Amino acid sequence: MAYGLHWEWRGFGRLDDRVRGRIARLPPLGARPVSVCDQYIWVPGCSVNVKLRSWRSAAGLKFKRLIEHDGNLQVQLWLERPEEDRAFPIQPPVMLELATILDVELPVDRVIADCAEFIAVLQAAAATVHVIRVEKLRRTFVWGEGANTVLVDLADIHAPIVRRRATSTFCPRGSVRARKRGPGLVRQGHSTDTTALSSSDYLPVCIGSCRAGG
Repeated sequence: MAYGLHWEWRGFGRLDDRVRGRIARLPPLGARPVSVCDQYIWVPGCSVNVKLRSWRSAAGLKFKRLIEHDGNLQVQLWLERPEEDRAFPIQPPVMLELATILDVELPVDRVIADCAEFIAVLQAAAATVHVIRVEKLRRTFVWGEGANTVLVDLADIHAPIVRRRATSTFCPRGSVRARKRGPGLVRQGHSTDTTALSSSDYLPVCIGSCRAGG
């Protein structure tokens, strides 16, 4: 996903072959599906999406900030900034910022070398910190043209939600006009065939799945 402000809608559930076929016939973005592993760092009440992302043999820590939620359209405006997408090793100032975001005490006097050390530090920090691993195979398609372009993600989620499928739509927000029209464009981008899906985000769905035993 490109950096900056963008609207998102996500739905979770089972898509029949007809619906999947309609999405798959859209122009693809990229030649092949991408295998992604995200480990969400969750503390109850935290509004910042904090995750470790591993793909293409690289790993990093990413902050994604919720700016606005449109309850009528069930879409969200998110901000992703390049300076908040960090590769390992993680430096002490970033750990200090993370401690503030999560409202927990973390060691801020040393460099964190890799994912394993990072997760160990978090899990030792407080019982309220949870690490939720999500493995998915994602394909991205393009709907619309020019300023009206919407990206449609189709993801098969392998863990922790076994045999679940998700669809997401994104609309970059680059101007006032895009901001005003963005939610509607995103809502149009996932056709009426997806109304049977449950509109949500990864964290609530994953947490619910884990509590239900997978």
